[in-house]
Amino acid sequence: MAPVLTILHEGSLKRGTGGIGGEELAAPQAALFASLVNGFFGDGELPRNMVFWGIGIGILLLAVDQILHRVGCRFRLYVMPVAVGIYLRFELSTPIFLGGIVRFFVDWRKGRSDAKGDSGVLLTSGIIAGESLIGVVMGLYFYTASSQFGKWMKHNLFELKEYSWGNFILAAWGIPTEQHETILQIVSLFSMFRVGAIIYFVSLRPRKGNK
Repeated sequence: MAPVLTILHEGSLKRGTGGIGGEELAAPQAALFASLVNGFFGDGELPRNMVFWGIGIGILLLAVDQILHRVGCRFRLYVMPVAVGIYLRFELSTPIFLGGIVRFFVDWRKGRSDAKGDSGVLLTSGIIAGESLIGVVMGLYFYTASSQFGKWMKHNLFELKEYSWGNFILAAWGIPTEQHETILQIVSLFSMFRVGAIIYFVSLRPRKGNK
């Protein structure tokens, strides 16, 4: 863990995104607990009013969840997912929410809520692991950017800091630079829904050996 975190942190600093806790490595949970520890044991000031508001909201959620459970409602209001949704940034909460929608439709189609044996769980686990590995590779690239290996990569492969493959392809097609951002956002949105559709159909397919 220590070398990986060092590579990610130093690589992000050299890229100019603030390291762990910065733009690309926000680490909201770590920042939350750091602020709490600093408030309780350090020189920081703990916003007690926010803590009391959180306690009140937690008690309210528990009460509503118990009511939903007693009336036999399938929808539940668990405290932890709501809390995670509050402190996570919106761009992190959005794919979690979309994944929950896909899970809902898979359960509705299959008539059950047990995720065991679903091929979609294995697929999404692989996506998460693959994204993490690519993040480490990118961090290693920026971490070694000032070394001879980094200079070789910059000369022989591509400059990730200032350019992307999307911009390169659009420029090769003769599309004006001012339109690149909009086009890439549309492509990203389409790709996200495409991945969601693939996960949905893969989840409907039973794994071999499961009845």
